[in-house]
Amino acid sequence: MWNGGRSHDRGHPREGYPRRRCSPDDASCLCERQHGNTDAYPRRNRAQHDLRRREGRQQFDDDHRRQRRRTQAAFQQPDRDERWPEGRWPHRVRQQRRRSEYHAPRRAGHQHEAILHQGHRARGTDRAARGRHAAGQHLRERHRDRFAYVQCVGEDVGAALLYRDKFSARELMGVWPEWTGGIAGTWSGKAVAIALGLRAAIDEETGWHKSLSNVPVAGVTGMSKDVHFDLQDMSTDAGLLNAGHVTTLVNMNGHRFWGNRTFSEEPQFAFEVAVRTSQAIQDEIAKALARFIDKPMTKGLVVDIVETVNASLRQWVSENRLVGGFCWYDPAANQEAALAAGRLVIDYDFTPCAPLEGLELNQRITDKYYAGFADNIAA
Repeated sequence: MWNGGRSHDRGHPREGYPRRRCSPDDASCLCERQHGNTDAYPRRNRAQHDLRRREGRQQFDDDHRRQRRRTQAAFQQPDRDERWPEGRWPHRVRQQRRRSEYHAPRRAGHQHEAILHQGHRARGTDRAARGRHAAGQHLRERHRDRFAYVQCVGEDVGAALLYRDKFSARELMGVWPEWTGGIAGTWSGKAVAIALGLRAAIDEETGWHKSLSNVPVAGVTGMSKDVHFDLQDMSTDAGLLNAGHVTTLVNMNGHRFWGNRTFSEEPQFAFEVAVRTSQAIQDEIAKALARFIDKPMTKGLVVDIVETVNASLRQWVSENRLVGGFCWYDPAANQEAALAAGRLVIDYDFTPCAPLEGLELNQRITDKYYAGFADNIAA
């Protein structure tokens, strides 16, 4: 009988020997592994044992082949341009960020994703940071709805600004110095991790149109470096860091991030909220237009698509998430051959809500409010 793979005194593991206790001097033992007694082994049990071994080996080989095929497919998958020439992606909504760039829409559920980059104070810091930035850039080319926060390395304000000058990307934002204390203690990269969590919370509670700056941060007690800050003086440490597009940390009625700028060289994407707004509305518009895919491309369908996008833009304007936006059909971008091939290009523009980064007050002293002073007393 099959013993279920127990120990030697109850039958050998993984083999179908009869359950029988034996000793080294037991001449009648049927255990061939212990005594080499193959003649006394029952023929029926031997056949069952061989059959089970062959079946087990076959199952192992089949599983191994399937895993190998999956691995090869993952590492040998052709690029999108090889699979679909001329940038043609079937069953996708293509959007135009700039007139020279086409890309697939954002997938739903990725509005809070971010890539954490942290510089370490060690030998080869710049090379390691650039490697992480290159990897993040590759991911952002594939998934443009990602945003990266990087810890600027430096012992003082000047070193942090020099570190920032080594990077240029609109989906990258630098933070200096580190948060300290709190429940989790002090550890390298804490400011980046808190920025990531706070960004997700702001997106969920307020919206993607609000920046990371000037929001109270819980769970910290201090900063790793002293940062001089004065709300009315731009020549302080915090002002210099913000002028160099580095987000810093301040203590003003509670600990807060202070800064709105990314590492972008494009003025349109200088603010964090401009990048996040661009990413978010592409996600939402793509989801709204998914129901139009594979429908007959008629004039009515094109009008419905344009009106759907304009309705979304009007809603965001009414919710104060956008300043304005408009969608239209451009005949010059839709040639007859392209339309006949099932390709449609729709244009839309938008204006994100810029953060109030600089507030200037002009103070005047006057005596005009003394006019009619006696009349006011009599009244």
